[in-house]
Amino acid sequence: MKKSILLFCLFCASVSYAQVVTISEELSLRKEEAYHIIGRMKGQTLIFQDRETEFGVQAFDQNLKKTWDKEITLDKRRPKILDVISDEKAFHVVYEYHMKLETFVKIHTYDAAANLVDSTLIKNFGSSLIAQEYEAMPSENRSKVLIYSTENNRTVNALVFDIERKEVLWEESFSPDKLLLGRDETQLILSDEGDFHMIVAKDNFKYKIEEHHYECYYFSAADTTLHSYKLDMRSHLSYDVYFEYDNVNQRLQAGGLYGVKNQARSEGAFFLSIDPKNPDGHTMAFHPFEDEIVKNFLGKEAPGKNRGIDDSVVQDVLFRQDGGIISIIERKKVNERPYSRSTTGYYNPTEANLLRDYYYEDIMAISIHPDGRLHWVKVLQKKQFSQEGDVIYASYFPLKTPSTLRLIFNDDIKYENTVSEYVLRGTGCFDRNSVMSTDNQKLRLRFQEAIQVGANVMLVPSDFRGRLRLVRIVFPS
Repeated sequence: MKKSILLFCLFCASVSYAQVVTISEELSLRKEEAYHIIGRMKGQTLIFQDRETEFGVQAFDQNLKKTWDKEITLDKRRPKILDVISDEKAFHVVYEYHMKLETFVKIHTYDAAANLVDSTLIKNFGSSLIAQEYEAMPSENRSKVLIYSTENNRTVNALVFDIERKEVLWEESFSPDKLLLGRDETQLILSDEGDFHMIVAKDNFKYKIEEHHYECYYFSAADTTLHSYKLDMRSHLSYDVYFEYDNVNQRLQAGGLYGVKNQARSEGAFFLSIDPKNPDGHTMAFHPFEDEIVKNFLGKEAPGKNRGIDDSVVQDVLFRQDGGIISIIERKKVNERPYSRSTTGYYNPTEANLLRDYYYEDIMAISIHPDGRLHWVKVLQKKQFSQEGDVIYASYFPLKTPSTLRLIFNDDIKYENTVSEYVLRGTGCFDRNSVMSTDNQKLRLRFQEAIQVGANVMLVPSDFRGRLRLVRIVFPS
């Protein structure tokens, strides 16, 4: 989910729930087809369709009626879309293609009418005996894009391209000592200035609890210099963590869950705030969960004694205006059970396959002041159950406004359903409301793929049985 700045006003105001819902016409989707919601440009809503060998853009008017459809031409040598990045004036297609065993990464820029206005080769990466998988990561303000690949599980090859100036800012290979990608949990982050951050969790094991730390690598675009520092976890184990860069306050921030006695359960939440130019002055704070919070979060599964929480992940880290954060924790479980294709009625292990049941349950929102003090903790209840492919309709979407955070989700993962929201304000008070019903609408909403296109406007795709529709929800301001 997209991490971005959240500006909270510290008051609880009454809110009028008169949202306006608009549903688009249907688009046909083939099984192998992907799509990217570009968003709104010059009064239109645009979608980019990736059909592997063919590419196109569809436009919808203010009422989400389809107005035009245009084919997009890329290099005809096995193009692969890495990302589609949009801003207020244009959208940019970053893709790779191959020619004579060499790999090229290029960026095309299009205006609101899907006319090609610029084509720039970012880099010819040459040929390699081992095929490289390239990925793209845009900065929060969409002005820069990180292109990277990993090599031999030990090296990260990275470059940053300035989309506005159409030039490579810097290029570097990082091979931290004793790094083993896939074993060491690693996060890569790109700032709006083009600075690169790589955070590696080390020694996160019960028998090495006193040695557990994070190794942080910071590459400055201004002086093209690699800096490194360590963050000691003070004899706490990381259950889960999410790092993100706060471009307003220019700090690397993290919200996480920790354990001490039992790594299988989280015993509390922790907060990290670092100035990369002065990492020794960082802020670190640990807050154990209170009994009541654990009982509310786990419900009937709560043990008689407070042993912490399990099956939970940090889904979002949202930045407060004052430099604090709000961590959004979601409880996620996966249960596997065998089923048999045998027609005899008896279980046959040789014919057995696994069915996976997915549970996306309660949310815990944790607000922490910039100095590390705990502000508030709230449990927001929801129950979502799905199997296999239906998991794409689970979880939630965070919509940020100047005064509230809205968490919007499907009540149930089924064809006819109610969409609900939690409206959370800066003081921690919240309301739960019904947003819309999908009864008789032929909709299945994918909130994990939604985007925010205005202060109080979101677009969410409905993708079901080969039919794609867009749903625009405008909330009261």
